Amino acid sequence: MHFLCVAKAWVQELTVEVLLCRRFVDPVGPYVNYLQERPGLPGHDCAPWLQPTMAGALQMLPAQAYHNCPVSSVTNKFVHCSQNRTRCSVNCVNWTPEGRRCMTGDNIGQITLWNSGDFKLEQMLQAHDKGIRHLTHTHNGTFFFSSDDTGIIRIYNTKLAPL
Repeated sequence: MHFLCVAKAWVQELTVEVLLCRRFVDPVGPYVNYLQERPGLPGHDCAPWLQPTMAGALQMLPAQAYHNCPVSSVTNKFVHCSQNRTRCSVNCVNWTPEGRRCMTGDNIGQITLWNSGDFKLEQMLQAHDKGIRHLTHTHNGTFFFSSDDTGIIRIYNTKLAPL
């Protein structure tokens, strides 16, 4: 009888833990596979073929490994659609180095910071007078750069404050 009570309590704890877990997509896995597979590949343009199975997804490499077949890097599963407050075309998209936020630069010069966990708008900044053409981060992630149609390059820190 005591064993049944302990087992029931243990099952209830497990169900509570399962309900509190959030879905997380690890973007590092394919890169680790690529670094492990790269020394064994015979040539620079040689990569194993993608298998259309669930087990094949575990062996998937990043897009840079498939130079000879770039169409394999096109996604075919729709995840989410988010809209900016001002509707205009988005010219560039860049992920922050830690992968938790996505930055977009649009046609009217705004930089928008999105949270990648729940696809919510975090912050907007009117950065340029013309459309933003490129966003990039430094290697250590402390600064990022934006450039627009007129050739102006601006430097920002990670809090979206201009320097």
